[in-house]
Amino acid sequence: MITFSETDRLHTLFLGGRNHSPTDREEHFQHTNSATNLIGVWIATSDSEVYTNLFKNLSLHVTFQTKQTPFQKKKVAVVSLPEGEIVFFPASEQVSKRRTVIGATIHVTDMKQVQASLHQAGIKEVAVTQNADGTQSVFLPPSRTHGLWLEFRQTEASTH
Repeated sequence: MITFSETDRLHTLFLGGRNHSPTDREEHFQHTNSATNLIGVWIATSDSEVYTNLFKNLSLHVTFQTKQTPFQKKKVAVVSLPEGEIVFFPASEQVSKRRTVIGATIHVTDMKQVQASLHQAGIKEVAVTQNADGTQSVFLPPSRTHGLWLEFRQTEASTH
């Protein structure tokens, strides 16, 4: 695991590998909403250039892409990882002051299951967004998720 000192501008960041546990069982990974894995983290910071330079130095691909979110549709820095992405937004999008992680993207295989699970949990207003890249997303606001945006994303390959 890589961490940074409290005086470093990157102190909120840590990098590590998968954390497989010998006690993991298949049923731990079966979710009624069809979630399979975390594929994205949203970071809102005024230091995005510092972060992206670090990732470039680690030989990761950094691009500027137009991202669809409930609060913004404009070009932002995106770090591509083998199993997902890190998306950088302006610090003005922070949900809580000095809390840089503002959202997470969860891969799902069945958007109808996501909608049914949310409806069962009492969340009735579930709109599916068609993204420019062929994926579909459902966004839940921080007021419904204990303080951060949640995006459930179904990729084109898993669209029914």
